[in-house]
Amino acid sequence: MTYQTTISVDPQRVQDMIVGAFEGGSNYWLGRGRVELLRPAYAELPDDGVVWYGNSKRNVFAEDFKVTIAVPDDALYTLEPASVTNGLRVMAEKYARHFADMTSENDDADTHDVFLQCCLFGDVIYG
Repeated sequence: MTYQTTISVDPQRVQDMIVGAFEGGSNYWLGRGRVELLRPAYAELPDDGVVWYGNSKRNVFAEDFKVTIAVPDDALYTLEPASVTNGLRVMAEKYARHFADMTSENDDADTHDVFLQCCLFGDVIYG
């Protein structure tokens, strides 16, 4: 027998995890990859000198967003609400320790990396 549960994750936690991945946790495989915000348009964001993915005035991860990420092997991946939802599910099922660290705000660079990989690849393929 199994019991299923649902947990809600605040968009701020998603933003925190992505900032951690982009600024450290995933650098070893993302390297000089290209990250591009497609939706919302840059012109719609506050111009306060803060990188778009860490902006506290408008968290793009709280709305309908679309980000493309080109990794150094020239593969192109999309990060959007559906891929984040799937990534959270994969993380909870396969990487429960990291998921627990994320939800309890005990996360670190490894947690951020696992999160981004689960969102993009549906598994951890680097590291």
